Amino acid sequence: TVDARAITNTGSGKVQCELTGPTGKRHLCPVQNNGDGTYTVQYVPNEVGPYLLDVTYENVPVPGSTFRTQGIPGCDPSRVKVYGPGLEGGVTNMPCQFTVETKGCGQGSLSLAIEGPSEAKMICKENQNGTCIMEYLPVKAGPYDITIKYADQDVPGSPFRVYIEDKVDSNKVSVQLPKKPFRVNTPSDILIDARNAGKAEPRVDLCDSHGRVKQIPLTPQNPHHNDGLFIGTVIPNMEGAHKLDIRWNGQPIGGSPYQINVLPKYEAN
Repeated sequence: TVDARAITNTGSGKVQCELTGPTGKRHLCPVQNNGDGTYTVQYVPNEVGPYLLDVTYENVPVPGSTFRTQGIPGCDPSRVKVYGPGLEGGVTNMPCQFTVETKGCGQGSLSLAIEGPSEAKMICKENQNGTCIMEYLPVKAGPYDITIKYADQDVPGSPFRVYIEDKVDSNKVSVQLPKKPFRVNTPSDILIDARNAGKAEPRVDLCDSHGRVKQIPLTPQNPHHNDGLFIGTVIPNMEGAHKLDIRWNGQPIGGSPYQINVLPKYEAN
């Protein structure tokens, strides 16, 4: 904008602007007289590099002329913004969404790819305002890499590492009880298989016939990699009927509480 209201309020003067490009090419810029002493000048840089703007009013350079500006590439992938919960994690068989914002990034094509334990196709919902909503549906748990490119260049943060977990479902926990009977003061191991039940903490309580409750300690079957398999060592200290209350994420698993009968430590017969 050229503001000449200190001289005229009618826009009677003539404003001219000449643009000089990095290679020395010159051309006049279109000037719009707003009729109130201000003028709107428009120019389009078509080369990358420094530009000079010579602005005159009635053939006299205005204060500050010659002005310097810079022509940058028409596409700038570094200005692409990507955000949303779908880049922070998710749950299997649940749609995950995130937003890609390309406003002010120039002309360019957007490409996305996802790699992980399962195929997860992406769906793009264009908002017509420089943003689009991306949605994908992972069906297996594990790490996924989401690559987002603009004009064949990675956007900031790409590729994104996203961890998908199974939905917590206590009904998908199974228990393997020992084949031998439980006996007083004798360790018996139980195996809890929660590999498909989502990430949570198991809890096992042993309740005797008097209502006394003892929590059973659990350890991962594989100490170096918690894959959802746990071993619990049950050591009852009295005979008779007991209950094994097994919970996953605070919810009882299918079949819990299990009714067990504790036999004497030794039976001579």
